[in-house]
Amino acid sequence: MSKPFLPNAISYLLHPILMPSIGVVIIIYLSPYFAIFIAPPIAKITTLTMLLLTLTCPISATLYFIRKKNITSLHIEDRQQRQVPLTYTLLFYTLTCSVLKFIPGIPLVIYFFVLGTTLAILAALIINYRWKISTHMIGIGGVVGMIIGLSYNLKAPLDLYILSAVFLAGMIAYARLKLNAHSPLQVFIGFLVGLVSQFILFL
Repeated sequence: MSKPFLPNAISYLLHPILMPSIGVVIIIYLSPYFAIFIAPPIAKITTLTMLLLTLTCPISATLYFIRKKNITSLHIEDRQQRQVPLTYTLLFYTLTCSVLKFIPGIPLVIYFFVLGTTLAILAALIINYRWKISTHMIGIGGVVGMIIGLSYNLKAPLDLYILSAVFLAGMIAYARLKLNAHSPLQVFIGFLVGLVSQFILFL
């Protein structure tokens, strides 16, 4: 039985593995409060670091395990199949945090965002031993939390960014529920984990 097109498309286009890169793009290139303060070479190095360690490496590892038939798809719907991907993703993010420390002139908010994401992945790994949680919602919850944290710390009117991120969170929640990938509680707890992982660093 084929999956509904729209929910499936949303799940792929807003995959949790994309969220950290999206968050960093928002900070570096879309936020007027940081774009003018980050030197172009630093912005480029930071972006390339994120694309390599938090996007390319995890995707490559996942595709390898799919080829080996240890994982059935990029969504990794089986809870038991998630342990290995969550583990190597956690290692990639820990490495990213270490690398970001050595980039001169990088805004602290970027490091906090990646560190918060690392904590969220660790929480997902621990929870997943007993219970399936929505990593899609963890990802978008982290982005929402990061933007709210920026708004609070900078006293900046980022309402449009917050509303847009919350709207995307609603779309993702709809998609995951429509695909029967998660229960409403798994979706809600996933969002909460992502949100709180940023709040504890930004607020």
